[in-house]
Amino acid sequence: MKVAIIMPLAEQRGGSEMTFWDLLQQGRHADVEWLVIFNEDGPLVEQVRSLGISAIVVLGSRVRELHRLVATAAKIASIIRRERVDVIVSWMWLSHLTGGLAALLAGIPAMWYQQEIPDNKSFLKRLVNLMPASGVVTITKAIQEKQSQILPKTPVYLVHPGVALDRFDPAVLPTPATMRSKLGLPLHGPLIGIVGRLQRWKGMHVVVEAMPKVLQKYPDAHC
Repeated sequence: MKVAIIMPLAEQRGGSEMTFWDLLQQGRHADVEWLVIFNEDGPLVEQVRSLGISAIVVLGSRVRELHRLVATAAKIASIIRRERVDVIVSWMWLSHLTGGLAALLAGIPAMWYQQEIPDNKSFLKRLVNLMPASGVVTITKAIQEKQSQILPKTPVYLVHPGVALDRFDPAVLPTPATMRSKLGLPLHGPLIGIVGRLQRWKGMHVVVEAMPKVLQKYPDAHC
């Protein structure tokens, strides 16, 4: 099977790019031939090519520039037909505006990877949901439940991201005490961590608001 991934970002900015990189690194021997179509140029383009995977840059366009968006989708559809692609996967929901339209023009199935909790009141997210799709892949149960509520209904699948376990091998990692010292954290007491960008849907404020109650019971805790 030949799969084209529509990737809107071409540099490492967060978890979405990390799961993308992990998939391409670990998924090269899964009877799948990958083709990545980037909507911007950047370091990830050459990184993907270094894996022996084809990467093409087709610059994206803003949603309000409808004629350019359609032109971008048509260009992607032309590449899809030429490369004999079987299915399109839009990496991140917004890229499905062009990915879904390109699949429609090329006459092949498409789906998108939903990596954040969708807002069913958002015009753009509703617009994306109107694009042709055989399904939506989500990474958490919370995202799956929220995505399933958006009309029109599209099959929603839960697939937890894989990870290369060797990066967490205790034999090659520093000790907890060493890392606490390096990061300027207290050497003793419970340590609470949360990783992510400062966006409300990621729940950073919930942790901050909960800390006074946590400290009442665990005064030596640190977040």
